[in-house]
Amino acid sequence: MQDAGAISNLVVHPTFILQDGFMDALTGERHRAITYEGDFQYTENGVTVVEDVKGKATDIFRLKWKMFRKIYPEIEARIIK
Repeated sequence: MQDAGAISNLVVHPTFILQDGFMDALTGERHRAITYEGDFQYTENGVTVVEDVKGKATDIFRLKWKMFRKIYPEIEARIIK
């Protein structure tokens, strides 16, 4: 699609931060950032699109997908089954 000019700026496995990493103030325990990794990101007709190809959606995926949609409303998110 990129070679045909239908899309541009193709990125494979783009990563988005859903929650920053932090250190627990009470225990001192470090917590890594929570991220969502899509399968593809590209620009189509001036709109940024993130695609995720799924055979079966897990509970973790559903949660991260919901967080991604809330945090990045300007990105068109698509699930390809």
